[in-house]
Amino acid sequence: MTYPLSHFINLPELHLPSEILNLEPFRLSQVTMVNDLLVETPNIIIGKQGEFLFSETIKAALDYTILAQNIQINHKKITVGELDYLIKDNTTNKTIHTELACKFYLLKEDQHQQLEGQWIGPNLKDTLLDKVTKFNEHQFPLINHVATKEILSSLNISEAIEQQYCIKAKLFVPENLVLNLPEYYKNCVVGVWKKVKNLKLKDKATYAIPTKREWLLPVDNVENWFSSDDISAMINEQISHKKSPLIYEKNGDSITSFFVVWW
Repeated sequence: MTYPLSHFINLPELHLPSEILNLEPFRLSQVTMVNDLLVETPNIIIGKQGEFLFSETIKAALDYTILAQNIQINHKKITVGELDYLIKDNTTNKTIHTELACKFYLLKEDQHQQLEGQWIGPNLKDTLLDKVTKFNEHQFPLINHVATKEILSSLNISEAIEQQYCIKAKLFVPENLVLNLPEYYKNCVVGVWKKVKNLKLKDKATYAIPTKREWLLPVDNVENWFSSDDISAMINEQISHKKSPLIYEKNGDSITSFFVVWW
C-alpha cells in the first residue's frame, strides 16, 4: 500500500491540557521535511502501521533523528515494558522519549462521568481515559526504572531526557449533536457515528467500507465503492458480529466518513 507521509503528518493531533496529561505533545505536524515521500506501508495492524509511519517520518525529517525504537525493558528476565522511541532533536541536541498512539474514538456520553472516559473505541473496548492512565502510570514512569537506565547508558545517553506524547486521533461524535466540546477535542472531530436503526443511506451516493487495516490510509486509496443497497447488506453483516464499521460516503467530489455502531 503506497502511502504519502504528508497524509500521516496531517492527521489530527490531540494536545491535552496539563491537568489531564502533564507532558508536552510531540508535534509531528511541525517537523521539517524537504519534500513529501511515498512509502510502502506493510499490511499490518493499525497500531503497527502508525509506528511504521511515525518512524519513516522522523527518518525523513531534517530536525530529528531516531536513536532507538521499540526498546524492550527487561528486568530479572521479565519484560516490564517498552519505550516507543528515543529521538534526538537536532536543533537543541535534547533526547526525547516519545510515546505514540493512533486512535479512533467515538463520543459516548453515558459511558463515564469524566469526558476522557466518554471517548471510546468503536467496539467499546478502550477509552481515552484508559490510554492517558497507561501513559501516566506505566509508560512514562518507565524511564526511571533501573533497567531503563542501564539501556540508556549502553546507548551513551547520559543527559536528562524529555518526555513527550503523540496522539494521532480521529474523533466521531453522535449524529445531530450540538458540539459543546473543548477546542482540543473539536480540532480532532472528523465525522459522526450513527445507530444502525437510524441509518439513512442516499440512493445517489456511493459507499466504501474500509477494513480496519485501511483506516489510516488516504481515502483516495479506496478502490471499491458500492451502491446504497449493497453497502447496507455489508453493514448489517458487520453489525451482526458486533462490529462497528467505518463508512465513507461519496457525493460527487465530496467524501464524508461516519461509523455505524452495533450498540
